[in-house]
Amino acid sequence: MTVLQSRKDAKELGLKTFYSKHPCPEGHGGERYVSSHICVECGPIRSKKWRESCRENGHIPRLRSSLRKEAQDAGEITYFTGKPCKNGHTSPRYVNSNVCSSCAKERHKEWRDSAYESGKIWTDMGLPAPVRPHPENCEACGRNRGEKRLCLDHDHTTQKFRGWLCNACNRGIGYLGDDLKGIMSAMRYLQKNGNGELH
Repeated sequence: MTVLQSRKDAKELGLKTFYSKHPCPEGHGGERYVSSHICVECGPIRSKKWRESCRENGHIPRLRSSLRKEAQDAGEITYFTGKPCKNGHTSPRYVNSNVCSSCAKERHKEWRDSAYESGKIWTDMGLPAPVRPHPENCEACGRNRGEKRLCLDHDHTTQKFRGWLCNACNRGIGYLGDDLKGIMSAMRYLQKNGNGELH
Protein backbone atom coordinates (compact mmCIF):
# COMPACT_ATOMS: atom_id res chain seq x y z
CA MET A 1 0.00 0.00 0.00
CA THR A 2 1.37 3.43 -0.99
CA VAL A 3 1.78 5.75 2.00
CA LEU A 4 0.58 9.29 1.27
CA GLN A 5 3.16 11.86 2.25
CA SER A 6 3.19 15.63 2.00
CA ARG A 7 5.81 17.43 -0.05
CA LYS A 8 6.90 19.37 3.04
CA ASP A 9 7.43 16.19 5.11
CA ALA A 10 9.35 14.51 2.29
CA LYS A 11 11.60 17.57 1.95
CA GLU A 12 12.34 17.61 5.68
CA LEU A 13 13.22 13.90 5.52
CA GLY A 14 15.58 14.51 2.59
CA LEU A 15 13.53 12.37 0.19
CA LYS A 16 13.53 12.94 -3.56
CA THR A 17 9.90 12.04 -4.10
CA PHE A 18 6.58 12.18 -2.25
CA TYR A 19 3.12 10.76 -2.83
CA SER A 20 0.15 12.99 -3.55
CA LYS A 21 -3.44 11.83 -3.16
CA HIS A 22 -4.21 13.32 -6.56
CA PRO A 23 -3.06 11.77 -9.86
CA CYS A 24 -1.25 14.00 -12.37
CA PRO A 25 -3.13 15.50 -15.36
CA GLU A 26 -2.02 12.49 -17.44
CA GLY A 27 -3.61 10.09 -14.97
CA HIS A 28 -0.38 8.67 -13.54
CA GLY A 29 -0.04 7.65 -9.90
CA GLY A 30 0.62 10.22 -7.23
CA GLU A 31 4.43 9.93 -6.94
CA ARG A 32 6.03 13.32 -7.64
CA TYR A 33 9.46 14.95 -7.37
CA VAL A 34 9.97 17.07 -4.27
CA SER A 35 12.11 19.63 -6.14
CA SER A 36 9.66 20.36 -8.96
CA HIS A 37 6.31 18.76 -8.01
CA ILE A 38 6.46 16.98 -11.39
CA CYS A 39 5.06 13.45 -11.73
CA VAL A 40 7.94 10.93 -11.87
CA GLU A 41 6.41 9.28 -14.94
CA CYS A 42 5.78 12.54 -16.77
CA GLY A 43 9.29 13.93 -16.10
CA PRO A 44 11.27 11.72 -18.53
CA ILE A 45 8.47 11.94 -21.13
CA ARG A 46 8.44 15.75 -21.01
CA SER A 47 12.24 15.87 -21.18
CA LYS A 48 12.27 13.59 -24.24
CA LYS A 49 9.59 15.66 -26.02
CA TRP A 50 11.49 18.85 -25.24
CA ARG A 51 14.75 17.47 -26.70
CA GLU A 52 12.94 16.32 -29.85
CA SER A 53 11.36 19.76 -30.22
CA CYS A 54 14.78 21.42 -29.86
CA ARG A 55 16.24 19.23 -32.60
CA GLU A 56 13.32 19.94 -34.94
CA ASN A 57 13.30 23.70 -34.35
CA GLY A 58 17.06 24.13 -34.17
CA HIS A 59 17.03 26.14 -30.95
CA ILE A 60 17.21 25.70 -27.22
CA PRO A 61 14.67 27.65 -25.13
CA ARG A 62 15.53 29.35 -21.87
CA LEU A 63 15.15 26.93 -18.97
CA ARG A 64 14.59 27.08 -15.24
CA SER A 65 17.66 26.87 -13.03
CA SER A 66 16.23 23.72 -11.40
CA LEU A 67 16.55 21.67 -14.62
CA ARG A 68 19.78 19.99 -13.52
CA LYS A 69 18.10 18.89 -10.29
CA GLU A 70 15.08 17.62 -12.21
CA ALA A 71 17.31 15.68 -14.60
CA GLN A 72 19.18 14.20 -11.64
CA ASP A 73 15.92 13.18 -9.96
CA ALA A 74 14.73 11.61 -13.24
CA GLY A 75 17.94 9.55 -13.45
CA GLU A 76 19.14 11.23 -16.64
CA ILE A 77 22.82 11.57 -17.53
CA THR A 78 22.69 14.92 -19.35
CA TYR A 79 20.53 18.03 -19.45
CA PHE A 80 20.34 21.33 -21.38
CA THR A 81 21.04 24.72 -19.81
CA GLY A 82 19.73 26.79 -22.71
CA LYS A 83 23.01 28.71 -22.83
CA PRO A 84 26.31 28.07 -24.66
CA CYS A 85 29.31 27.01 -22.60
CA LYS A 86 32.42 29.20 -22.35
CA ASN A 87 33.67 27.63 -25.59
CA GLY A 88 30.45 28.36 -27.46
CA HIS A 89 28.99 24.85 -27.51
CA THR A 90 25.23 24.44 -27.12
CA SER A 91 25.59 20.77 -26.27
CA PRO A 92 23.97 19.05 -23.29
CA ARG A 93 25.84 19.08 -20.00
CA TYR A 94 26.55 16.16 -17.72
CA VAL A 95 24.34 16.14 -14.64
CA ASN A 96 27.08 14.95 -12.27
CA SER A 97 29.70 17.55 -13.24
CA ASN A 98 27.84 20.30 -15.15
CA VAL A 99 30.54 19.98 -17.85
CA CYS A 100 29.56 20.52 -21.49
CA SER A 101 29.60 17.14 -23.30
CA SER A 102 31.43 18.59 -26.33
CA CYS A 103 34.12 20.11 -24.11
CA ALA A 104 34.47 16.78 -22.27
CA LYS A 105 35.03 14.93 -25.56
CA GLU A 106 37.65 17.49 -26.67
CA ARG A 107 39.47 17.24 -23.33
CA HIS A 108 39.45 13.44 -23.50
CA LYS A 109 40.88 13.51 -27.03
CA GLU A 110 43.61 15.94 -25.97
CA TRP A 111 44.44 13.70 -23.00
CA ARG A 112 44.59 10.57 -25.18
CA ASP A 113 46.82 12.29 -27.76
CA SER A 114 49.15 13.48 -25.02
CA ALA A 115 49.13 10.06 -23.31
CA TYR A 116 49.95 8.30 -26.58
CA GLU A 117 52.84 10.65 -27.34
CA SER A 118 54.32 10.36 -23.83
CA GLY A 119 53.73 6.61 -23.55
CA LYS A 120 51.78 7.10 -20.31
CA ILE A 121 48.71 5.35 -21.67
CA TRP A 122 50.74 2.17 -22.18
CA THR A 123 52.47 2.16 -18.80
CA ASP A 124 49.10 2.79 -17.09
CA MET A 125 47.87 -0.39 -18.81
CA GLY A 126 50.86 -2.37 -17.51
CA LEU A 127 52.60 -2.42 -20.91
CA PRO A 128 56.21 -1.42 -21.62
CA ALA A 129 56.95 2.15 -22.67
CA PRO A 130 57.70 2.47 -26.42
CA VAL A 131 61.33 3.14 -27.37
CA ARG A 132 60.50 4.83 -30.68
CA PRO A 133 57.75 7.24 -31.80
CA HIS A 134 54.36 6.17 -33.10
CA PRO A 135 54.81 5.87 -36.92
CA GLU A 136 52.35 6.49 -39.74
CA ASN A 137 52.51 2.92 -41.11
CA CYS A 138 52.22 -0.54 -39.58
CA GLU A 139 55.73 -1.96 -39.11
CA ALA A 140 54.58 -5.41 -40.26
CA CYS A 141 52.36 -4.93 -43.32
CA GLY A 142 53.31 -1.34 -44.13
CA ARG A 143 49.72 -0.11 -44.42
CA ASN A 144 49.02 3.49 -43.47
CA ARG A 145 47.04 3.73 -40.25
CA GLY A 146 44.98 6.72 -41.40
CA GLU A 147 43.14 8.22 -38.43
CA LYS A 148 43.44 5.04 -36.36
CA ARG A 149 46.07 4.43 -33.70
CA LEU A 150 48.56 1.59 -34.08
CA CYS A 151 48.80 -1.09 -31.40
CA LEU A 152 51.85 -1.32 -29.16
CA ASP A 153 53.33 -4.80 -29.73
CA HIS A 154 55.40 -6.39 -26.99
CA ASP A 155 56.95 -9.73 -26.11
CA HIS A 156 54.60 -11.42 -23.65
CA THR A 157 57.46 -13.37 -22.08
CA THR A 158 60.05 -10.63 -21.58
CA GLN A 159 57.53 -7.76 -21.52
CA LYS A 160 59.82 -5.78 -23.84
CA PHE A 161 58.57 -3.39 -26.52
CA ARG A 162 58.76 -4.82 -30.08
CA GLY A 163 57.07 -2.30 -32.35
CA TRP A 164 53.93 -0.74 -33.75
CA LEU A 165 51.31 -2.86 -35.55
CA CYS A 166 47.90 -2.29 -37.08
CA ASN A 167 45.04 -4.06 -35.36
CA ALA A 168 44.90 -6.82 -38.03
CA CYS A 169 48.61 -7.67 -37.75
CA ASN A 170 48.59 -7.47 -33.97
CA ARG A 171 45.66 -9.89 -33.75
CA GLY A 172 47.05 -12.14 -36.48
CA ILE A 173 50.40 -12.61 -34.76
CA GLY A 174 48.61 -13.20 -31.48
CA TYR A 175 46.32 -15.85 -32.95
CA LEU A 176 49.36 -17.62 -34.43
CA GLY A 177 50.91 -17.98 -30.99
CA ASP A 178 52.87 -14.73 -30.82
CA ASP A 179 56.06 -16.49 -31.91
CA LEU A 180 58.03 -17.56 -35.02
CA LYS A 181 56.93 -21.19 -34.67
CA GLY A 182 53.31 -20.26 -35.37
CA ILE A 183 54.25 -17.88 -38.17
CA MET A 184 56.47 -20.50 -39.88
CA SER A 185 53.76 -23.16 -39.55
CA ALA A 186 51.30 -20.87 -41.31
CA MET A 187 53.88 -20.09 -44.02
CA ARG A 188 54.55 -23.81 -44.65
CA TYR A 189 50.81 -24.41 -44.90
CA LEU A 190 50.44 -21.73 -47.59
CA GLN A 191 53.47 -23.06 -49.50
CA LYS A 192 52.11 -26.59 -49.39
CA ASN A 193 48.71 -25.54 -50.72
CA GLY A 194 49.97 -23.42 -53.61
CA ASN A 195 49.66 -19.98 -52.00
CA GLY A 196 53.22 -19.57 -50.90
CA GLU A 197 54.49 -17.11 -53.52
CA LEU A 198 55.75 -13.80 -52.20
CA HIS A 199 54.40 -10.67 -53.91
